This record gives sequence, structure tokens and C-alpha cells, in this order.
Amino acid sequence: MSLDPATDLCVPSPVPFPSKVNGWKIPSTRSISGSEQSLPITSATAFSIACYRGTSATPIVQDRVSVVPLPVSIDLKANGSNGPISVPPESRVALSWTSNGLIAQTDACVVDPLGVAPRRNGWTAPSIRSYAGSEQSLPLDRGSRTFHIACYRGSDSTPIAEDSVTVNVFPPSVDLKANGSDGPISVPANSTVTLSWVATSLNSTTDACFVSPTALRQNGWKLPSLRGFSGSETSLPLTTSTSFTIVCYGGSLPAGTNVHDSVTVNITP
Repeated sequence: MSLDPATDLCVPSPVPFPSKVNGWKIPSTRSISGSEQSLPITSATAFSIACYRGTSATPIVQDRVSVVPLPVSIDLKANGSNGPISVPPESRVALSWTSNGLIAQTDACVVDPLGVAPRRNGWTAPSIRSYAGSEQSLPLDRGSRTFHIACYRGSDSTPIAEDSVTVNVFPPSVDLKANGSDGPISVPANSTVTLSWVATSLNSTTDACFVSPTALRQNGWKLPSLRGFSGSETSLPLTTSTSFTIVCYGGSLPAGTNVHDSVTVNITP
């Protein structure tokens, strides 16, 4: 059916009154064609429009469309991880966040803890953040820090979305075990042992770990000597008592220092 702008009028619903959310803008009448932005959508909404001729109370045409907003969420990461992560003292971490379903006209996000005097151990001021972004933290002292971001709608005091990530600040260390033990352990001659290790608070771009003794055929780690920050492997066959060692060096450690650990494996008579 064709509509006549001289005689026909269209009325949309829902028209929000008195709160200005989830509907068409006021006033409640429309021409027979047009386009506009809705008010902010905070819940599932069915928009409808009906057109009338003259003084008739029965619409001659009508239509509707349903809109379901995305779930509101925010995701905060430290060094690309949901955490918890461990870093050395005085480190800065890369904080990044993304969000879904937030409304620019009504929503705002804030962070805590902010760094206070001396300015460290948190986000940089001010506390307001955009819906997505990234930044470097302030330098971190020893201990645990929980970075938090929360987003609010209008004047509500309860967040509609929030997330946290924990950063543990520990001195760098490495822990080496033989057959799951800190040792010393005893095994028969020509046995192998399972060597496992975990290094914490090291920097993958500046630090590296090495093992000793390395051996071509017996009584040591397998070549090469470079190792990752965690792993496990089987030793070469042991014919004499051996002390296995792992040592980690790098730019995140004070100059001239390292972290290391050893475990002794004795050969039983």
C-alpha cells in the first residue's frame, strides 16, 4: 500500500518517557519515511512503527524489528595474560583491556589501585579509562598487586562490568629437582633420573638459563646447555655421583649476579 504524506502519519513505539533509554526519541510522530539514531539500548527492545490514515484508529501498515544488545563485559590482561603472572621487582607490566556492549553516551570505566606517592605499584593517574586501551604500569615493588577496572552506567554505584589481574612481584629464582625431589637422592649405577625445573620472575627477552655439567655420553644433562624457564627431561645414564646445576643470567638481574639451584644424585654402592 502506498502512503500519502498529505493524509498519513506514522507513530513509533516504544517512545521512552520519562527515562531516555531503550526507544525512539521524542516526539512520537514520524513522517512516512526517514532514518534516525535510537536512544542508547540497555536491554532487549522491540521497535515498531504503525501508520494511520486520517483519523482512523486502525493502522493501514505496520512493522517491527527486535534489537538485543551484546552482553556487557571487559577483559583486563597483564603482559598479555589473564594472570596471575610473576615479575621481578622494579618491573613495569603491560596492561591492556577490551570491552563489549558498553555505551559511549552513558558508560564510564575507572581503574584502581592508582599509584600514590611515591608513584609506583599501580595505574597512572587519572583513573578514567576508555573502553579499550593499553599502557605501562608504574614500577612495581615486591609483593602482589591486583589491577582492577570497572565500568559503570550513568549514576549507578554498581559496576555493569569489571575484571582484575594479579601480578606477583618476586625476586627471580629457579628451582631444580631430580625425580621430584630437592635431593640429595640415591639411585643405582647406570640409572637415569628425571630433571625438572621452574624459573620465576625472569624476562624472556633479556634472560636465559644454562645447565651443567653437560656431557656427551654420561653423568650429566644432554646437550645443548641452553634451557627454557621451565621443563623436564631425562638425564644421561649415571655412573658416578653427580651434582646437577641450572644457572640463569640476564638483564633483569643486577649486574654480575645470577640465580641458580642444584640437586645431588648419589650412586648407591
